[in-house]
Amino acid sequence: MRFTRRKSTLWRTFESRYYVMTLLTPLGLLGLIGILVLIIIYIIRPNFQQKVVSSTYVWKLSLKYRKKRLPTSKLRDLLLIICQILVLASCAFIIAKPACIVKSTETNSETVIIIDSSASMLMSSNGKTRFERAVEAAGTKAGEVLDGGGEVTVITAGPKAEYLCEKETKENKESVLREIKGLWNDNQNDIKCTYGSDDIDGAMTLCADTVADNPKANVFIYTDATYVNGSVPEGVNVIDVKGEEESNAAIINATVTQDQNNYVFSADVIRYGTENTPLSLKASFYGVNDKSGENGKLTFELKDIPVVANETYRITFRKDVEYTDEDKLRGYKLVEESKLVLCKLVADTDVTTDEEYGVYSFEQVMFDIAESDAFDFDNHYFIYGGKKEKLKVLYVTTPIDKNGKGEENPFVPAALSIAKNYFSSRLDIEVDTVMSDKQYLLTGYNMYIFEGLKPDSMPVDGVTFLINPPKGDYKEYGFDLGLEITSKGSEGDTLSSNSSNKLLDGLKAEDITVSKATSLKNFTGSDDSPYNYESLLELNGSTVAIARNCKENQTVVMSFSTHYSNIAYGHIAVLMTNIIDYYFPATVSGTKLEVGGKIEINARGASVIARESGFTQEEFTLTEFPATLVLTRPGQYVISQTTYFGQDLTDTIYVSIPQSESALTEERYSLENPFTERDDSDYFNDLLVYLAAALVALLFVEWWLHSRESM
Repeated sequence: MRFTRRKSTLWRTFESRYYVMTLLTPLGLLGLIGILVLIIIYIIRPNFQQKVVSSTYVWKLSLKYRKKRLPTSKLRDLLLIICQILVLASCAFIIAKPACIVKSTETNSETVIIIDSSASMLMSSNGKTRFERAVEAAGTKAGEVLDGGGEVTVITAGPKAEYLCEKETKENKESVLREIKGLWNDNQNDIKCTYGSDDIDGAMTLCADTVADNPKANVFIYTDATYVNGSVPEGVNVIDVKGEEESNAAIINATVTQDQNNYVFSADVIRYGTENTPLSLKASFYGVNDKSGENGKLTFELKDIPVVANETYRITFRKDVEYTDEDKLRGYKLVEESKLVLCKLVADTDVTTDEEYGVYSFEQVMFDIAESDAFDFDNHYFIYGGKKEKLKVLYVTTPIDKNGKGEENPFVPAALSIAKNYFSSRLDIEVDTVMSDKQYLLTGYNMYIFEGLKPDSMPVDGVTFLINPPKGDYKEYGFDLGLEITSKGSEGDTLSSNSSNKLLDGLKAEDITVSKATSLKNFTGSDDSPYNYESLLELNGSTVAIARNCKENQTVVMSFSTHYSNIAYGHIAVLMTNIIDYYFPATVSGTKLEVGGKIEINARGASVIARESGFTQEEFTLTEFPATLVLTRPGQYVISQTTYFGQDLTDTIYVSIPQSESALTEERYSLENPFTERDDSDYFNDLLVYLAAALVALLFVEWWLHSRESM
């Protein structure tokens, strides 16, 4: 049997890690010529002979020892020559920078294809979109590379850059081409082009990771963006997929504001291209001034508005526009120097007084450019939010004196008036004020305020706010009244609070003083009970204000009168505003946003449903609030919910294409270089330290040999 000697662990480690050595500067080996020069020097060096005349005994004895030392001298000379040759060789190798390869550099043919999939790539000309052209060109390029034995990586650059495939070879050619072809489909629902902006920078970052080990890779970007001023790095090819003679008329934004209780509507329009072709706009207003059907519809058609290409014009609809005879003929006033178009918006006219009325409420406004151009997604724009939600408030109070005479408490009505103005953009607050000795209904309102009295029963269809409740049994409300608290000072004692509840936003407890109050107790049951109250304000260690927000049990209790506190001076208005904002939050944070934008959604019930009202009918159900919704398709979305009190609420928002995507092209001045500078330490372990150590050792040996020469 034959045995093979096993290699040592050190050798196996060395062999596995440093299996190949290379020279980073091969020309350094020219230093080996010095060895040839050294040999020539030794050949042509004169050989001096010393003749010794022996005349004494000492001479004979010396000659005897010299003969014995002669072989040693020859050996020393030989060692010196070898050391000098090795020194020269070490210097040459140090100059050549020898290193062991620890990571190989790829030299195979590799191509990275980046496809811009932003909304502007959906512009079309000659029956084909830019995205379709990009997909076809990318497929052709991928096929060529794979047929040539190379590797292909495909990245799509939508709002977020993503790999479509990575480092695929010829064996997977059919799969790669199928993936690329699948990006485009005649069915608009199936295309992979997005409706947002592109993330070319993110795609280049992914590209840099892919080609990090292959500086000879090729990068192709199929896009409609224009990179100028030498911004394209070497090795990167930008392929323009725009069509010829493209033109696009766009509504890039629309807004609504209020002016003296009337709405003012504006649409920003622009014609991209080279031709100053007039532009026409149709504006349709629905549900005007609480009217329905055709009675509540207004339509304006502004034809042949003269515009300059690539300049933005604002078309404004408002009540107070004075027309000249020429303006009346064409239906609008043109202020060319301001690029402003004014249209008189009158919803109704009094037949007896000729008084004109503007638009003070609406359900929907639609702006539309009725022409065929390269991009359809920006030819219309919708405005919502003109229908205010009605908030009915019942305020029941007791007369000031015990005899039932006097006026109502002015502080709470004043606070409600301030809140009404504060929320005027989204809430139509109606307040019914009733004295406690009159009859009133405990149903049909969204909010009930009882000051100085206890209602016969707890309202079940709205928020309840109890102010200074009198003695009585409040178990059905979930709390009890305790002892009366009286301040020793005439100005009262300051309140304190450990709560971070939003009901106290803008309020400082230490700024509020109370001279007389009743403590609140037994307002918390088990720790996990949803019907527990939260303590808001305390007076001398006793709770005097509590609140809860639990489904149909939404109650605020303040156990002191505004007559015995400085809360009446401004603080009560802040508290009232906070109560309305807390229990009646806006369902949506806005009625318009761009694709990819975020919208915050709040609820007054268990869930909210967001549904796209177009051809996709895409639907989202939200159950945790506040929720953040990111919408990736343009169109109209209906946000609906049913409150805990059974009220159905509906809001509509419009999601538009980003403004920048309407332009025919976008000039860019920078593009990330995916080919970063290589750090040789990532690929090689140099051997200079070892060679330097060997050189020092050889020089030491040479010195030692020379030192022995004189001995």
